[in-house]
Formats: sequence, C-alpha cells, structure tokens
Amino acid sequence: VQAAPPGVGGVQAAPPSVGGVQAASPSVEGVQAAPPQIPGQVGDASAVTAGPAYVGADSVGSFVASGWGSAPSVQAAPAMQRAYSTAQTQLALRRELAPSAPAPAAGGVYSNTQALDGLTALQQDYASSDQGELLAVDDIKQRITDALVSDGAPQKLLGEDIGDAIEVVANLFNSLLQDAFVAKNAKSHLTRLQPSVHRAALIDEDFFQSTDHPVRQVINRLSQLRDGNSENQKQRHAQVSEMISRVNREFNDDIDVFNQLIEDLDGVIESQEGEYADKVSNVVNDCEEQQRVLESRRGQSLESTDSGVDRSDLPQEWNKWLERSRALEIGQKVIMNANSPRAALVTLVWKEAQNNLFVFVDEQGNKASTLTLQQVAMYLRRGIIVVLEEDADQPALERAMVGVVERFHSQVEKQATEDSLTGFLMGKFFTEEIDRSLPELESSKAINPVVCHFSIENLRDVNEREGSEVGDAFVKAIAESLREQIRGRQVKFGRIDGSVFGIYWPTGGIEAAYKKMQEVVPEIQALEITVSDAEPIADTDATVELGNTVDAADRIDAKPQIVAGLCGSNDINVQAQGLLATAREACDSARQMGLGSIYVAGSEDERKRQLEQLVSYTDKVLERDAVRLFGHKVTALAESDVRPALYVGIAAEDRNGKLIPEQVFAPALARSKIAAEIDMWAFRQTLNWVLDNDEAADEFALIVVPFSAMSMKNEDLPNLLMAEFMETPVPPGRICFSLPDNVVVDNAVEAGELISVLKEFGCRFMLDEFGSGHENYDYIKNVDVDFVVVKTGFVSDAQKNPNDFAMAKSINELVHFMGKKTIAKQPHTEEISDTMKEIGIDFLLDQSSPLSLTSDTDAS
Repeated sequence: VQAAPPGVGGVQAAPPSVGGVQAASPSVEGVQAAPPQIPGQVGDASAVTAGPAYVGADSVGSFVASGWGSAPSVQAAPAMQRAYSTAQTQLALRRELAPSAPAPAAGGVYSNTQALDGLTALQQDYASSDQGELLAVDDIKQRITDALVSDGAPQKLLGEDIGDAIEVVANLFNSLLQDAFVAKNAKSHLTRLQPSVHRAALIDEDFFQSTDHPVRQVINRLSQLRDGNSENQKQRHAQVSEMISRVNREFNDDIDVFNQLIEDLDGVIESQEGEYADKVSNVVNDCEEQQRVLESRRGQSLESTDSGVDRSDLPQEWNKWLERSRALEIGQKVIMNANSPRAALVTLVWKEAQNNLFVFVDEQGNKASTLTLQQVAMYLRRGIIVVLEEDADQPALERAMVGVVERFHSQVEKQATEDSLTGFLMGKFFTEEIDRSLPELESSKAINPVVCHFSIENLRDVNEREGSEVGDAFVKAIAESLREQIRGRQVKFGRIDGSVFGIYWPTGGIEAAYKKMQEVVPEIQALEITVSDAEPIADTDATVELGNTVDAADRIDAKPQIVAGLCGSNDINVQAQGLLATAREACDSARQMGLGSIYVAGSEDERKRQLEQLVSYTDKVLERDAVRLFGHKVTALAESDVRPALYVGIAAEDRNGKLIPEQVFAPALARSKIAAEIDMWAFRQTLNWVLDNDEAADEFALIVVPFSAMSMKNEDLPNLLMAEFMETPVPPGRICFSLPDNVVVDNAVEAGELISVLKEFGCRFMLDEFGSGHENYDYIKNVDVDFVVVKTGFVSDAQKNPNDFAMAKSINELVHFMGKKTIAKQPHTEEISDTMKEIGIDFLLDQSSPLSLTSDTDAS
C-alpha cells in the first residue's frame, strides 16, 4: 500500500521505500518536504520538527533526561569516559552483591606507586618475548603482588581504584581479542602491549578521559593492522613487533614514548593500506572488464536486461532474503563461513549492475569469493554469511568499551539472579526463564516442555542437627550432582526455595523426563555425602566429599531424601506459574507415596483451563465489541515541566460486561489467533481518540501504542501502519510503538526493518520489558529504539530487595550508555518515585489510575 505522509501545502509526499521498492523522497516540485511535526514539544508550545529521535551511543555524553521530543540531552563527554563511568558503577554494584570481600591485610593496601613497580617485571617479560597471553584480572593482580613481595614488600591487597582500573583494562583487551574487525596478527601485537597499557591507565587518569590520549591512539592503530603472508606484510609485522618490545622496555612514567610509536605505526598503516587499495582496484578493474566483454557479446547493456526471476513466482520467505542480499552495499564487511572453523572476514568490493554477482576480497585485498544473488541469499538465510552491522570505522577501543559495559552488566545479572550457593536461578527468575521460552511452543524449536519440583525432604533435619553451614554444603553437593546427571544446553535449574529445586526441559516431553528422573532420584538418594568438620566451616565452600571415607570423629554423614513431581504440556496455552503449581501438587502426591517417589501430574490443570477459556473468548472479542482501551500516564521523574506521555493498554469486557483486567487479559491476547487484528484495531481507535479528544490528547507529548509478537510476524505491517496514518491528520511523530523485548530479539531483522521505515515518518519506538535472560546484549545498540522499559520484576522489588535494586540500576546504566531513555512500570507513590530516581530511571509509567479511551460509540 503506497501511503504518503503529510506533505507541504496539502500536497501528499511519497513515503520511504518499503519492501525493497525505492520511493521518491518526500518533496513538492523539487522542494524537500517538511517531516511530520509534533505539537507541544517540551519547552516550546509550538510544533517542532520530529525526525528520528535516536542519537548513536558514540555521540551521546553524560545522560540528562529532557523530555520526549528529542534524543537525550547530553553533556559532551567522550564515549570512553562515559563507558568508564558506567563500568565503575557496575563494579560497585557487583561488590555490593558479593557475599563478602576479603578484609585488607594488616598492612592495608598497596599504593599506586607500588602497583606500578609491580608491573615493571611483567613489562620486561612481555618485552623479551615475541609471544604473549591474555592476562586475566586475577593473574595481573597476583603478578603485581608476587613481584612486590619478592622485592621485600609486605603482603597487602590492591585498592579498589587500582583494582577497577586493572579490571576495565583487562576486559578491554578481552573485547579487542573477540572483535571480528581486528585481524589475528593485530590481536597478537595487542596482547603483548597489555602490561604497558595497564601502567598507562594507572599513571594517567586522562587514559579514560581524553579521546586523543596517545596510548588509546596506539591501540586503535594496532587494531587496523591486516593479516597477510606477503613479504611486505611479514616485514611490517616484524617492525611492529620490535616497536612493542621497545615500549615495554622503555615505558616507565613518560607517556610521550607512545607518540613516537604512533608516528611509526602511521607509516606502517599507510604502506599497508596502499598495497590493499592497489589489490582491490585490480580486482574491481578485472570485474568491470569481464562485465564489458559479457555485455559486448550479448549486444546490450545488462542495465536494461531483466535477468531476474519474477518475484511473484517466488515464495515470500525467499523474496525477503533476496531483498536483503540486494541491499548489501559496496564496502560492507561480512563473516564468510561464519558457522565453521574456516570463518573469515571479507569485504564486498563489486556488484554487477543487476545485483546478480557479488565479489568479495579478503583482508589482504585478494579476491576471496564470487557469488550469485541466489547464493548470497541462501548463505544469509543459513547463517553461512553474517553481515556485520557495527560500523567498522568506529575506533576499536570504543567498540571494545561497549563490550566491557555489557560484560560487567552480565556479571551483575549473574549475581542478582542466581543463587550463590548452587548457581541455580532464583525462584522468580526461574519462572521468568520458563515463560520466556514458552511462546516458542508454536514452533518446532520448543515442544512438550516439562517442569520438575524436586524436594530435599531432610534438609531441615540436617540444618537443625548440624547447623546451617553444614546444611548449605549438603545442598551444594546435591545441586552439583543434579547438574552433573542432567545435562543439556537448554535445561534450566532453579532454586525455588531453600529445600526445593526446579528443573525445566523446554523439549522432550513428560515420558523422557520421567525416565530420566527414575535414574536421577535413586542416584541422588544413594549418595553418601560426607561433610568434614575437622576444621571450622567458614563459608559455603566447606569440603564436601561424595562416597569417600574419613575418620569417624571428623565426619557428618547424611543421605539425601528426595521426592519429585513432574508436570508437562503440549498446549500453547500453558504458563510457567501453571506448570510450576501443578508440579508442586504432584510433588505433594509423591510425598504421600513415600521417599524416593516420583509423581507425574495429569493434564487437568485449572489454570490452563481458565487460560484456554479466556483465549477462546479473546478470539471473538472484536465480534462482540468487547475490547476496551485505557491510557496510563508516563511522567518524567527528573523534570516537573515535561508533559507526560500516554501509554495505551488493551483490556476486554467479559460476557457479563465486567472488565477483564489488562494483566489477566494480556496472556490470552498474546495467544489469540486474532492478536494482530486487535493490535491494528487498537491503533486505529487510538488515532480516532486523538482526533476526537483534542483537549485531552494535547495533555500528552507522545502516545505509546503496543504491538504483540503476532503483529511482528506480518511483513506488510509497515505498509498497513502508513496506510492508517494516511487516513488521519494525526502526525506520525506523535506516535511511539512499543515492541516486546523477547520478540525483537527473536525477530531482530524484521524489527529493524519496521523501525527503519517508520522512523522515516517520525515515529518513535519503545522496547518493553528489557532486562535478563539474554546470552548477550549486542542487539540493544543496533536496535534503533528511543525508550526502554526496565523489566518490571526488578523495579517492583527494588525497594526491598538489594539484588533487584542492583539489577535495575545496572540495566539503567547499560541503557543510558547506549543512548536511550528508561521507563519503569510502577504505581505512583512518593516512595516508589524516590527509589526510581535513586536508580536513575527517567520516566514512570503509572498503571494505577487508567484513563478510558473507548467511547460509548466505540463500544456499541
């Protein structure tokens, strides 16, 4: 559907391209059309320009909330400085969550000068060798301490400031060595530079403050070195190796030694890039010559030859990958053979006029691959080719610092969500992990999930008889044995409460789980867990031996007593709470049968039946005119003069006209076969409400409309939304679309395309329920959303739970570092507002006093 945004002087301008078809730029008779406008911008009662609101992380400084109408107002601070500040906050949170830090030695902590002295021996070691290894944080600290003690210094600890700097630099190198844009030889040189960089970070605070710091410039230049086996390349790398040795030998406290290294590296890089450019030019010239010969033989230009297949004859899925292949641009870097040990970084340097041939070169500039359009599409779909979205021109150190912030957040997340004794997910996070995977039940990726309620019946007796420390060691031994026996990358373990573990299999079914537990329970119960008490047990790392014997006077014997309940389902309407509750009831039945029993629950789960009934009713709510819209105010926490936004909520009335609460209706809506229809209905009704309620709507700077996973599966969604915009004078810039975090992760490409198209219209985007359960957070910096809703489970308990407070704050730091604003969904109270402000949240979405957006006419 070709929809055009509001134009100039009443003339409709053409929209951005959709579905691969390039449309004209919005203009009237050659004059560029104005973008959509947002009335009532904060600080200005008149309409202001509203374009894409996101400012990339590289250009965003210290974060200051400043309303909805633009990207975050920032103080101009270098990205590295912001990242270091964020990392320091995350390290402080990690310390707060740590069980207990070691007490300083009697002599206190080493001074900065002493720490620098301790680094000298390490520098000399790396200067005298042409090889180096990645230094872990603990290794560096130990090497410094050992060097000082061997020189006669007393045993001390390194202070927090020194430790933080060492940890950040160590993780910087970890990120650099994982960077796909950095060549293997460059990584080898960087590894050898580690001791000198650690020294520079401890000597000069400007290392984390100044973009022009010479050590940072050296790292970025080393990262530009290419691989290659030519004689010229070998000579260059030999030169660089000697430069690194010289710096490690000579660098003490004069940073200027790196300025000479910069000058020398510039000469090496100039020579290298000249050779690379010559080779690429030769490849391109050869391709062009072959193209001219081919066109001459055909007697016509390929520019006018339609050699492609009629797209209408191809499956929609295949067309999608063909379009993505055609969209590759000259200079695009990709990983070739990404899913094999032969993975290599290559660059696209030439495309045939009709996009039928693609030529890639390796890092030396030699031709690496010539692929047809169909091959590129097939390889993209299979993951053989992976497009590198990140800008290769960004300095390597800036890219690496993003990885440091993500890694520190993951460490905070691990501490905040996992039980420190067993390493299992804590109760509510275990539940969330199950719910996170259950939506995949519609696909072949996850079918027949099973939950086990695994109870240690005699833990209380062990605690009362031997003390809680022995009890902890008892639990830890059982958990280790359980993890050893039940393997699988997708299997999740939780500690539901002190004596109960949860086990979750996303696939396999109840029969396989039952057979496995028939093996596991007897094995666990047969363990002879011996806790040695020859020495006082100081912590949960008390010695635990399985099946070994010690002197009778020094042992405490206990055999686990276990009962277990199992619950499985092959129904998409199942929820984590229902599975867990039924498994718990099954465990109660097993307890009545006796120790060692396993009880398998039937499928008669009341919660599931209720949800099935509600889903069935939801499938007909549009026919019944039973859908109701509500609005929730989203207010700024830091600035009182910022107008609120309005977040649209969807609910429904039951057969008796009684309102089904949003939180009850939401799970049914997510599973409804007409979820996408309801989303579009809600969007249209929201636009109508804005038009029909000028005075009420003008109270809000932005209207937020949520979309479900079902809508995201519709590739025509951008066209549908633009068509709706064309039917109403509501400026697209007043609308923000909210997308579920897990849906964006699972459909990153589709979400990116939707966001890209609609941002051209001035729309904004919100990522909902962002928080935990991801293997990494790379996607958040590449998804061009403006606002991020922090996972409700963290902010709801942040007042009383220090783990949740730390997790919410770390998420907030991560999101701010990425240049986006944060929102918390909480009822408004002074106490909650104060807690959110302390965390640093920007906006509060108050669901306690909804505003009805459905008129009597709508409901009739």
